[in-house]
Amino acid sequence: MIKMKKIIRGLITVILGLILAMDLYILAVQIFAGEAVPGIFGFHAEVAVSGSMEPLFSPGDLLIYREESTYQAGEVILFRQEDSLITHRIVEEQNDQFKTKGDANNVEDEGLTNITQIEGKLILVIPAIGKAVLFFKTPLGMLVLIASGLLLIWAPHIRSRDL
Repeated sequence: MIKMKKIIRGLITVILGLILAMDLYILAVQIFAGEAVPGIFGFHAEVAVSGSMEPLFSPGDLLIYREESTYQAGEVILFRQEDSLITHRIVEEQNDQFKTKGDANNVEDEGLTNITQIEGKLILVIPAIGKAVLFFKTPLGMLVLIASGLLLIWAPHIRSRDL
């Protein structure tokens, strides 16, 4: 039983450490490299903030994207429009530019999207996890991660000294 507790505690510590490392990596890339959507090995993660693509995904879902060399009609992409990041479906290609539309929207997006504005193609949707991701990106969330990790590491030592 004690061995199982150590294994579970170790797994939780590793998971918290990975989440913290990823948070710090994303923060560093955003600050020092100026990338709005930092990625690892060509993959990016963003949290859905609107219902424009329902029922495919909802606000609070975690969306995983991958950079591609080409894009075609029917694919869901993440693209930059002014200061915003938008996830919509390509409905038409016109002279190496794309017309996009949210699945839940009645009309197509204004203007055309150039391939240089595209950050990647949607490859995976993880429901509701995005809410936790947004929390762990805040200063309070990072503090909770650090405190949880330290508690998992130090709690067994404190408890064994008291006995």
